Amino acid sequence: RGPCWSPHPLRVMAVQLGTSRLTPERLKKILASDRRIYYRTPELNEKLHIVHGGYSKLEHLEPFTGLKCLHAENNSFDEIQGLDACTELRSLFLQDNCISHMSGLEKLSNLMTLNLSSNLLCRVEGLANLPALESLNVSKNRIGLEGVHDVVELKTTGVRCLDLSSNRIGAVEVIDEVFSQMPALRVLYLKENPLGGAVSQYRKTMLHKVEGLKFLDDRPVDEQERRCARAFFRGGAAEEREERRRIKDEKEAEHTQRLAAALGANEEAKLRGREKQAMLREDRYDALTDPTRWGDKNRERVRRLEEDWAELEEQRRVARSKLKDDDYILPVSEGTVSDVSVGASDASQDEEEDSSSSPAQQEEQCHFVPPQRSTVRAEQSRSPAPLIRVLVDDLDAMD
Repeated sequence: RGPCWSPHPLRVMAVQLGTSRLTPERLKKILASDRRIYYRTPELNEKLHIVHGGYSKLEHLEPFTGLKCLHAENNSFDEIQGLDACTELRSLFLQDNCISHMSGLEKLSNLMTLNLSSNLLCRVEGLANLPALESLNVSKNRIGLEGVHDVVELKTTGVRCLDLSSNRIGAVEVIDEVFSQMPALRVLYLKENPLGGAVSQYRKTMLHKVEGLKFLDDRPVDEQERRCARAFFRGGAAEEREERRRIKDEKEAEHTQRLAAALGANEEAKLRGREKQAMLREDRYDALTDPTRWGDKNRERVRRLEEDWAELEEQRRVARSKLKDDDYILPVSEGTVSDVSVGASDASQDEEEDSSSSPAQQEEQCHFVPPQRSTVRAEQSRSPAPLIRVLVDDLDAMD
């Protein structure tokens, strides 16, 4: 079990309390517990939760061939086993168990996330067959008691996020021999390790030697901090102060350049506006014939509208020509009017009617009402130009 193995209180507790078995009947009961998450058929399930069960052995998972995420934390497992059939597994969570060796992962070639925190690990191993692994959490273990040898296998992996906090890593050589040899490493947690106190200027050293880091321990890493760390290792504190001054000058110059660019864009826009107004004043085209404002479709619409207005005006002209100056409108009764044509042919008939009628009736008939020509004049005064202008403005707004 390795030279650093020793009886651990958690292992003794697991022997005493981890008496539950993960039987097929127990697995069926878990699948039947929540129909919103699980299918009754094991092969169809992509996620499985077997947490806080006190199980002592990871077993009977052969039917779960489509499993992609397994949550098995807070149990009493002392080793990783029973996962050979779960070849599609992407995420495996085994934190808070009693696992002392990283074994049993040989068939999990698609595994991307592995959480083994709060276990009894003394060494990082068994990662050679995990080419897709990107996130590894082995915090709160006992890794690092034997120095670089406990974590040397990490440099052959493509891990991007690594959590080694709360371990026993104190060897300074681990920075040059392991972490700096991991080109894909972007996030690293090393808090609560002896390494932080063993290395002078710990954060600057990490940023200087591990080029790809974007997040270290409790805060992100920006380019300015990295530049200052490099300057510190070039010429000490004086060089770092000079680098900070250069960074400040660069920021001020960038701000001035952006301000000048904004002012220049504003002046250029004003100049273009003045040039446009001057060109419009000298342009020989109007709003309807300007080829830069109107497309063929819009010009066709305006042409059809003008033709419609011309036809309407012709109809009104014909209607007005039929009205003669000697045509009058006589009110026959209340609310109605009648057209009476007084011509030479009807003069004799009118005289006979006037002679036979009473004086009162003759007086009433003599009061003729002239035609309502104000409405005709108003209609004559109408012009399609205002409405065409409104259409032109609407088409401008649509453009």
